[in-house]
Amino acid sequence: MLVDDFPGLFLYSIAKIESLDINNYTHYGSGFWYQENINGHNVLLLITAKHVLDNYSKIKLRMCRSNIDGTPLDTLAAELTFKVNEIDEYLVRHPDKDICCLVIQVDDTCAVNLIKSPFIIPLSKSNIFNIKNSCDYMLMDDVIMIGCPKGIYDEYNNKAIITKGITSTPMKLDYNGESKYLINISCQHGSSGSPVFLASKGPHLEGDAFVPGNRMDLCGIFLGGWEEFTKTPDDVKAKINGEDTIIKVLLPNNIGYVLKPDAINELMLFVKDRLMI
Repeated sequence: MLVDDFPGLFLYSIAKIESLDINNYTHYGSGFWYQENINGHNVLLLITAKHVLDNYSKIKLRMCRSNIDGTPLDTLAAELTFKVNEIDEYLVRHPDKDICCLVIQVDDTCAVNLIKSPFIIPLSKSNIFNIKNSCDYMLMDDVIMIGCPKGIYDEYNNKAIITKGITSTPMKLDYNGESKYLINISCQHGSSGSPVFLASKGPHLEGDAFVPGNRMDLCGIFLGGWEEFTKTPDDVKAKINGEDTIIKVLLPNNIGYVLKPDAINELMLFVKDRLMI
């Protein structure tokens, strides 16, 4: 089963986010499930980039459904839908960084009406990689990102997709003075909010040590990337309203920035204040 596979089981940590704006245009994003014990209360949240949930009238989360015995029903979807007033009720934003979360459950009390329960494997504090205490600068390390670029999603099996890249700036350094670093990875609109992992399947190096076993450490939240204008060759013209025009197209350059994971611990402090627990 996929839940017994590495790194396949981490696909159950992801939700596809569809956002509807006031013009009925659909935007896509990614989020991941996270569980935290706050003052003795088990809180389940969906974490994503703050801009993914800004200025939209309706939000839909999609993942696979849970069977009555607690096993996944991969080919059956479970969806959660939030209207704009409900989003404000359940949403906790970090005031300074591009990260937020939707509070779904506190202990055994669901904040939303789960008609069809999703099957999820939430991440937790134990999954977070401690960049500050790392023994090296983590440059050119292998990373994977799990999300829904351009809304790409396995609709039949209800699964996000995995892309692989490398760290492009040292994790321990703050890129441009902010708590971020860069990675080189295939990224598109819809990747925002995706978790980024230091990932190795089988024995791997950690600093100067050779470590047995798999590695899947949450090392940040993908926030976005750069796009560059290109244009058609000069001998290829397009006509718009009868006039010759050169069409410019925005293309991603596969460099994106990642928010360091210590922002998650900061966000939990605001969750605590919001829930008053």
